[in-house]
Amino acid sequence: MNYIIDFERINELTLHPADGRDNSAYGSTSIYSVTKNLVKSYMEIYEDRNRKKNRNYNDEEIQEAIDILIYNKILISPADIRDQKIDKILEK
Repeated sequence: MNYIIDFERINELTLHPADGRDNSAYGSTSIYSVTKNLVKSYMEIYEDRNRKKNRNYNDEEIQEAIDILIYNKILISPADIRDQKIDKILEK
């Protein structure tokens, strides 16, 4: 199944207002560096799968990455989009 990548959600999870500020004499810091690395790792696995590049990921690792990205609302299925549209219509 193909999913849509929600880049706004990636930004929500990986950007912090203090990112890029000069908080010390040694330069800027990255507040969410662990989250950034995890999202990057899972997105690389997903993208490699889509490009048919097998970097020694087994099926379980690929499925785990997809499940985590779906759970964190980074990957959205067409059905999710449809459900969101229906919910908006019903709220009115």
